[in-house]
Amino acid sequence: MFRRIYRKLNTVLRIKPQRAELHYLLSTANPKALLAERLEWLDKLMMWIRTSTSVRHDFDPETGQLHNARIRFALFLLKRNPEWKTKVAAVLRNTLRETSALTLFSQVGLGQHRGFVAEALDRIFKNLLPRPAKEYELSELFLRIFKDAKDAVWVGHISAGLVEEVCQLYVFGDDQSAPEKDWHDDMRDALLILSARIGMLGTLPELLQRLRTEHLKDLSFLRLSHFLAAVGRHTRSSPPTAEWVEACLAECEASRRDIQDVFTNLEHSGVSVGLVYVLENLSDTIRRAEILLRFQVPSTEVRSALIVNFLAMLVKDRLSQKTLTDLVKTNLHLIARKAVERTGATGEHYITRTKAEYVEMLRSGLGGGGIMVFTTLIKFTIGAMSLALFFKGLFYSFNYAFGFVLLHLMGFTLATKQPSATASTLAGKLAEWEEDGEVREFVNEVARMVRSQVAALVGNLALLIPLSIALDLLYFKWAGHHFLTEKKALATVESVHPLKSFSIFYASLTGVWLWVSSFCAGWFENWVVFQRIPEGVASQRRLIQVFGKERAAAMGQWILRRATLLGGNVSLGLLMGFTVVFGEFLGLPIDVRHVTLAAASLTLAMCSLMGPAYNEHQLWLPWLGILLIGFLNFAVSYAFTFVLAGWARHVKGSNLRRLMRAVSSRFRHHPVEFFYPAKGLPSVEA
Repeated sequence: MFRRIYRKLNTVLRIKPQRAELHYLLSTANPKALLAERLEWLDKLMMWIRTSTSVRHDFDPETGQLHNARIRFALFLLKRNPEWKTKVAAVLRNTLRETSALTLFSQVGLGQHRGFVAEALDRIFKNLLPRPAKEYELSELFLRIFKDAKDAVWVGHISAGLVEEVCQLYVFGDDQSAPEKDWHDDMRDALLILSARIGMLGTLPELLQRLRTEHLKDLSFLRLSHFLAAVGRHTRSSPPTAEWVEACLAECEASRRDIQDVFTNLEHSGVSVGLVYVLENLSDTIRRAEILLRFQVPSTEVRSALIVNFLAMLVKDRLSQKTLTDLVKTNLHLIARKAVERTGATGEHYITRTKAEYVEMLRSGLGGGGIMVFTTLIKFTIGAMSLALFFKGLFYSFNYAFGFVLLHLMGFTLATKQPSATASTLAGKLAEWEEDGEVREFVNEVARMVRSQVAALVGNLALLIPLSIALDLLYFKWAGHHFLTEKKALATVESVHPLKSFSIFYASLTGVWLWVSSFCAGWFENWVVFQRIPEGVASQRRLIQVFGKERAAAMGQWILRRATLLGGNVSLGLLMGFTVVFGEFLGLPIDVRHVTLAAASLTLAMCSLMGPAYNEHQLWLPWLGILLIGFLNFAVSYAFTFVLAGWARHVKGSNLRRLMRAVSSRFRHHPVEFFYPAKGLPSVEA
């Protein structure tokens, strides 16, 4: 039964509408049919124009050549058959006159006023839930006959002469002199709606405080709203003058400059998803108002171009309004770039360029490894307690977060925290290479970053392993037994075994959490800047009374300098601490594997299993698992951060393969540079 149901569903999903013959479509046009039947007929006609054919041809379908040829052929058949032409023209007129274009002109392609999150949820539900048909809305007709993003491309390439022929077909057998006159009332009503929209969006508090306007009456958005409302109040008998329309267009340009000023301000004062959404929404509304204004007094020479551009824009906006991807790309791109840039700025001090910096990285890695030993001991202590799941995850998170924060406050380095920062820096170098062609410098930077990771990891493990052994020996002398019981030690060994556990998957998941924490670090610093937290702390009267004005200001700057550190380390601690608890809650084997924590745990387990059990349990394979865990922590974090940084900075991927070949060539000929700073850097043939 289930197989039969599956076959039925599969058949339904794969059904494609049949492409009707053009002669049959043109001959069956019925202007007296119901609106739903006429819409179905238009849908079939557009399907014939859009559908690809198996017949070989030299037309480029993506530039409108094939579609132009098909439309011309249809017009040629209508010219040969006046009776068909009369009926087709009547179908077009009756359909467009019975549908309202107000929603199409004033709402389609423009975001709602409810904010980014509400807009995203609305798009998700609209794609999942069935919606009733709105036959009298021209916007629904657009969505019905233009179903693919490529439609906007070929519509935009329709020739001006072909547009004039379609316009002549529209008025064939009718006393109307131009097709767009039927829509002038809807256009002016749309301008009234757009004027109110611009006035509302342009006076939001978060926008006003970033504009250099002394008096509200001088605000460009309010002036534009006033001009648009005046144009919208005109009637067909008394259309607006060309001078008035030009004045409106000038106000549109002034408003666009103010929007750009706000975007420039965001580069320095932090980015908000909500504010970016408002700015994008406002910019799109102004763009729509400009096009509708140009339709008020169009000249004969530009009418066809206006119609083509407007139709292409409406098709594109109507389709993009359905997808969540376009909303995310438009509104999250800027905040992603700012978060990546702030994270990348912290990555510069992780790169060693001289032997002195390399030695310093080793030293700071030693301190990081020492702190991770105590973090591991506390982790085992918490695991031995009988705690509820929530408090168990909370204590784990506090332990990890405190260890990570303390490590950085003391100036130490944790190897796995570097990739998220240095990958952002590397993406920035790649963007610079695309500008000035410095292949060699890019490869040099890769070599410096790799050896920096190696130095930090060697430093972590160089102190972590002997310190773990020493602390276990001290604990044995004090308590009479090792820190881990034999049962717990065996479980720990198996937990990092590359063949007997999911340690490879867990290590990859930890790499993802490292990447997420790096984004959280950049986002938190951006949030601190956007909310002006340092200025708020510096102006607190109680702090000024207790510590003085200078120290209060210093506190605010300390928060700003440590924002990335706090945001990244606390978020990583929470992610790692609650992962295992979440897995236990769901009954799924979900855990994390961090290379330093895993190495310290394995060292403590080895101390408990020393002696005859050492050879029996083959502890060399778990150490291979430690190396794999470290590699995956690095690789996954690097990969995700590099992709995000490249996307946020508009890095092209066409030259990436060439750069990787240059890096591979350097590694084959000079592998030492990737592990230890050499005296000179050779040239690279790229």
